[in-house]
Amino acid sequence: MLALLPITVLEELLLKLQGAIGTLHGFTQTERLHATDDVRDNQLSAINLILKGFAKFNWDLQQDSKDLLMVLQSFGVTKVWTAPYADESDLIDRLIQRFNTSPNLEKQTKLPLLSDWLTALEESNDAVKQIMNEKAEVFNPNYVSASAIRDEIVPVYNLLEKRINANALLGTEAEFVELIDEVNSHIETQNLV
Repeated sequence: MLALLPITVLEELLLKLQGAIGTLHGFTQTERLHATDDVRDNQLSAINLILKGFAKFNWDLQQDSKDLLMVLQSFGVTKVWTAPYADESDLIDRLIQRFNTSPNLEKQTKLPLLSDWLTALEESNDAVKQIMNEKAEVFNPNYVSASAIRDEIVPVYNLLEKRINANALLGTEAEFVELIDEVNSHIETQNLV
């Protein structure tokens, strides 16, 4: 009866999940991507601070700074920082495009260093997109994402849980005690990961 339990399927899926997670962490592009994204986030933060500084302390450029700050805030700076890489790249592309349209371009050129920071942000954004493309080229086409594997695990785990609970209500066999120990061992291992 215990042979019918999906423990072996669960074991296979857990091994597959560990492999998928290991593959993701193994990419050298992942480290470069994180580092470049950090630079990009810091540049966006610097642009935000520059605009806030001019809006608060430079009376001659206050209105232009406020207008550009409103453009930046309309893209939801905090939303940009927490977005997935591809979405963040898209938002930054649109933000830069918006800054480079009239009348924002005229306002931008009045603010010292802002154009330089926007150029640096654009370069970092392009670098992130380049690394993402490199990652896609190296990516194994047979690779299944960790989230897809987790989606496979849930129904198998639920079935296993139902069968264990049913068996617990009906009585315990010696094999059943071993199975509970094995399942608990898997749970502990996965909680440590």
